[in-house]
Amino acid sequence: MPELECPENTSPIVIHGGLERWCESRSGIKHGYWVSWHPNNQRKSVGYYQFGKRHGPYREWFDNGTLKTKGKYDNGLRQGEWDYYYFTTQMWSQGAFLEGEEHGLWRTWYPNGRSQSEGGYIEGAEFGRWTTWYPNGKRSSEGDYEDGFPIGEWQYWDDAGRRISKEEFEDQY
Repeated sequence: MPELECPENTSPIVIHGGLERWCESRSGIKHGYWVSWHPNNQRKSVGYYQFGKRHGPYREWFDNGTLKTKGKYDNGLRQGEWDYYYFTTQMWSQGAFLEGEEHGLWRTWYPNGRSQSEGGYIEGAEFGRWTTWYPNGKRSSEGDYEDGFPIGEWQYWDDAGRRISKEEFEDQY
């Protein structure tokens, strides 16, 4: 495992037999590069700290070396686009964060690559049209959210594509 290069006025900290390393100021605050390793010596995660908070690009890998998570932190909070993967490298989930909360369009997929769900968030709460699908690609449910609560008419289908029910949700306010 390579040596850790730390910013000025910080020192490398190595624990768990070298499986986790980061840079730390004299006052004990993480600052600079941070890396961890799986016991099989495959890289586990890489990121940066700025004055004790995660900041900048972040990557995480499975123990077979394939990418698991990719995103960015800003002042300790998830920010911007984040991608999540299955062990097989297939995309599992994709969406954005705004100040640490889900915000905007989010999508998930089954391991076979077909869509599992799609919908939006505003400040961490489901909002707008949401659709879910079965692994065979047939639609499972569809309806709207407002502030994290289902509203209006929701429809449900079986895995053959036949509508099996609908439900009306009242405004939660």
